[in-house]
Amino acid sequence: MDTAKDVGIRSVKINLSPFALDWLNAERTRYKAQESRISGDAELLKDFTSLHKALGLGWTL
Repeated sequence: MDTAKDVGIRSVKINLSPFALDWLNAERTRYKAQESRISGDAELLKDFTSLHKALGLGWTL
């Protein structure tokens, strides 16, 4: 059974543009969501470190 990604890749190769464009847009959206999640994780870690430093819980420079 083919996944949607496999079908999309084949569609791009044979130039079925409407589906291919939808697939590419979905991939772009997925990558943007991953980037946002990673950025949020980094911000959370930065804030967590600042909190620990403010509470004197062993973060020294």
